[in-house]
Amino acid sequence: MVEVFMLPVEEGDFLWIRYGKDKKSNILIDGGPKGFGDLYKDVLLSIYNRDEIVEAVIFTHIDNDHIQGALEGLANTPKEIVQEIVKRIYFNTCNAIQRELSLKKSDCAEEKILVPIWNEKYGVGEAITLLDVLKNQGLSDRLTDFVVAGQQYDFEDNVKIKIISPNEKELEKLAKEWKEESCKKREKDILYGVDSEIHYKKDLDELKKVQMGSDSRVNNRSSIAFLFLYHDIKMLFLGDANPKICVDGAKSMGITFPYNVDLIKLSHHGSKANTSNRLLKSFPTQYYLVSTDGSGMKVPNKAVLAHLPAVNENNKEPIWLFCNYEWWEDIYHGWYFSKNDKKKYLDTGRLKVCFLDENGVEIKGGVKVYGKCSEVG
Repeated sequence: MVEVFMLPVEEGDFLWIRYGKDKKSNILIDGGPKGFGDLYKDVLLSIYNRDEIVEAVIFTHIDNDHIQGALEGLANTPKEIVQEIVKRIYFNTCNAIQRELSLKKSDCAEEKILVPIWNEKYGVGEAITLLDVLKNQGLSDRLTDFVVAGQQYDFEDNVKIKIISPNEKELEKLAKEWKEESCKKREKDILYGVDSEIHYKKDLDELKKVQMGSDSRVNNRSSIAFLFLYHDIKMLFLGDANPKICVDGAKSMGITFPYNVDLIKLSHHGSKANTSNRLLKSFPTQYYLVSTDGSGMKVPNKAVLAHLPAVNENNKEPIWLFCNYEWWEDIYHGWYFSKNDKKKYLDTGRLKVCFLDENGVEIKGGVKVYGKCSEVG
């Protein structure tokens, strides 16, 4: 049995995988933005109260909409609890990148920073602070601090984690970026690859021709992405990763395409800069997750939704997009989808956009996805 909780953390990511037959194990991916520390703590306490373990805590990259909530939650959970339940933590650090890639040691590496630079828009300060939290909670020795495509981690109960992003080239860029950000405050907007076009005012059919996959941000190109394999279950969790890096990383591990998976968590909240036809065709599936409240009307980009059924035209089964907010109603008030979209895709069931709640949806035998968990939050 596998349960995937895509918890509602506004514009951020917080994924929770719970699996096993008798005693369950858990994997936590990211933790949402500032203000969601209590939710992260509730998840940890829920796992502890059920006498379960956290097999892995994975922080995909350094943006604050992914790790700030986890930072708050870890810092405020009793030390003895996190030490008892958390077995492993995966997060790329500046020191490890310099060590493993034989880069020149920087005077601005994370352990030299006494007062983190706080940059709400870019997030590097949060990554540095996170290392202090791990140290204070006695978790530093459980940190794997160099995670790169080609690695595989094997857990109990036949679980395999295959890392397909980032590559060493992007981590080297990240180390340089981290050094610069540690030394000075730098304002930089988070971009979602939004063109001057107003994507949500076009039909899905019009957007099939839009090119995707152009994200050049160092933070996102260094994001961890991985395959979760558990017996016959295969799931792809993309963080905010670049699609070309992911496909190339999978190929370098000997994965042959098309490689069918049961579920994909779309990269970067459904940004068109972080999805491509090549990636979608390489990993065919009926089921996609997108984590965002839709605020700002930037993501999910409607071009991504247009490409999901387009790359699966030979598959007569419906394509499901699972969401943890009803952004098409809450933000767009029902006009995100045009009359033609509804007639051709939604009403026919070709594309099903589904809000997930605590009741969840079973996507195959023994696999269920949720947008909330009744025990937390």
